[in-house]
Amino acid sequence: VPALSSALVGFNLGRIRRIISVRWALAISACFWAMGMMFIGWAHVLVVLIIGTLCYGFGEGALIPNLQEVAINEAPQEHRGAVVATWVGFARLGQTIGPLLAGVLLSASGAPAVFIAGAVGLVAMLLFLVAYYRSIALIIVTGLAIWGSLVFSLAALVSQWTNYALSLAGITGIIVAIGVTVDSLS
Repeated sequence: VPALSSALVGFNLGRIRRIISVRWALAISACFWAMGMMFIGWAHVLVVLIIGTLCYGFGEGALIPNLQEVAINEAPQEHRGAVVATWVGFARLGQTIGPLLAGVLLSASGAPAVFIAGAVGLVAMLLFLVAYYRSIALIIVTGLAIWGSLVFSLAALVSQWTNYALSLAGITGIIVAIGVTVDSLS
């Protein structure tokens, strides 16, 4: 469902962008993405889960191309090819290796080791972004900070409202979500 809704937005993004600016497109797509995460987290019936995955797909389908456009437009002309190549390379590498390594580390060392490894990886990625991209890194770091505060706030609200406690599956979901977000923003 997310792949279909993401593709639907992707096919129509050109038409959407003729109507609204990149800033509005980023804001609206981030709202759809956040609503999707909220609905997925609260899903107790299939319909709510489907609505959540649709919203997530709509947000993701617009968020990534718009962030890429901002990053590419901020890069100097002679470095734009490197920006695109780095973005695509790290995106595929992160999607492939990240969940595999997190699963291996989780089964071997437990949840605290995965969070520590994730924090070390995040800091290393941020240092690389600042060293390589300089001003573009500000956009990425801002996006990660907004995403992190949103996820933490939603997890705290859901935990308080529903007496929800994180299970191993929930921890794994958060780790994968962090990886996907870092992947999509870098």
